[in-house]
Amino acid sequence: MNQEELEINVLALGDIVGEAALNYLEENLCKIKKDHNVHFVIANGENVANARGITKKLFYRILNSGVDVVTMGNHTYSNKGIYDINDKRLLVPVNYDENTRKKGYEIYNFGGTKILVCNVLGKRLGASLNGFKVIGDVINNVSDDLKKELGKSVVSNKNSLNYKYINYNLLEDKIK
Repeated sequence: MNQEELEINVLALGDIVGEAALNYLEENLCKIKKDHNVHFVIANGENVANARGITKKLFYRILNSGVDVVTMGNHTYSNKGIYDINDKRLLVPVNYDENTRKKGYEIYNFGGTKILVCNVLGKRLGASLNGFKVIGDVINNVSDDLKKELGKSVVSNKNSLNYKYINYNLLEDKIK
């Protein structure tokens, strides 16, 4: 299979809330990945510590269950345990505030293919920065190699991102 024929199945999981949800993930994710041919898993861990943030121990339990990237949200800093985690597989919202921009996205390698994962928080949930503008900034800042990969991606995916980004900017201009 050549590079352009590579198909990657991504599973995106919402909030893992508390111990029961984490136990379920640990017991079932491997089977789910196998049954559905899932290659890459992104899960939200902002509520795993009793619905208030994350700790280092819980972060590594999530990864050990088979998750590749853990995202956070409006409860990112609700537990001081997050400050003990220094791992590129933990993504805080790129638009939480100016200090989190470089911690909110990462480029991962899967079988020679680069995957850009960007964590964006909705404005109503406490983001101080415009998510659509920040996504544009991220795309503009990624390496030329990744831009080439994005250029090869399925036209419908690119059009979807462009449509949302461009139309939001047009709407934002009218709101001002």
